[in-house]
Amino acid sequence: DYAEATDNPKWKGLTWGMLPLHASGIAACTYHFFYNPSSLQFLVSTQAGLTLLGNITVAIAAFRIALSNGWTIGDLNPFPRS
Repeated sequence: DYAEATDNPKWKGLTWGMLPLHASGIAACTYHFFYNPSSLQFLVSTQAGLTLLGNITVAIAAFRIALSNGWTIGDLNPFPRS
């Protein structure tokens, strides 16, 4: 497990953050597997919601990993320090 190898448990958050993205893919595959019937139209909204949730949770997890590795908001400055 990468979190234990790096001694940084924040990596486990990334794994959990990706779970809604996996569920989103399953929703899309299910919808298309049954040839897009109108009775399964709710899966389109479910997929959109899970994708949004997954993107947010992965962004939060990546932010937490960056902070744990010493990243600061000042690192976003594109101009060299003088």
